[in-house]
Amino acid sequence: MKVEGPYKLHIIVRGATNLPVADFTTSDPYVVAYVGEKSVGQTKTIYRNHLRPIWEEVIECNLLHTKNVLKFKIFDEDTGKDPDLLGCVEVSLDDLPVDEMVHDRYLVALEGKYQQEDDALLDLAIAV
Repeated sequence: MKVEGPYKLHIIVRGATNLPVADFTTSDPYVVAYVGEKSVGQTKTIYRNHLRPIWEEVIECNLLHTKNVLKFKIFDEDTGKDPDLLGCVEVSLDDLPVDEMVHDRYLVALEGKYQQEDDALLDLAIAV
């Protein structure tokens, strides 16, 4: 049983595989992390020919409880216009063990026009 917080959320956005093509032959992906609807961090954009980006970026924030959903939205950056949402991953914070780093690859729910045969995966390490 979990005790109420505060908690320190520690996320490592490691990389992704099989991202869909958004710009002719490639994508310029980045990830935005949310707790509920609140943005808590963003990776840098990986430019040119990156359907398998590696970020290895850390995002940290404080939590009062674990009754929320952690969301990761993967975007394709487009110069001069709004970014394209490629897909997202949701992880229930309540399902994660406290004080233990969980490493996993999560299936990306791709947006409509970016559906493809191969599964896109987001590689994360998360600790509460």
